[in-house]
Amino acid sequence: MPADPGIVIIGASLAGTKAAQALRLEHGYDGPITLVGDEPHLPYQRPVLSKGYLLGTSGAADLDAPVTAGKSSVSRRMS
Repeated sequence: MPADPGIVIIGASLAGTKAAQALRLEHGYDGPITLVGDEPHLPYQRPVLSKGYLLGTSGAADLDAPVTAGKSSVSRRMS
């Protein structure tokens, strides 16, 4: 059986990150996943930014949208 070539998600925003998480957590996919985007930064959670971070109740680490789930991590290719 040929090796799994993986899945490429175009768009490394929060939506792309959530798609990768859904593949891992909801569908049990454990092959390679690559997020491709032209964003200069890692995905972040906008509601947390607009509320908690700006009010000083959340730190910068709380903004990160995690892109690892399950057995395999997700690689990122960003500008």
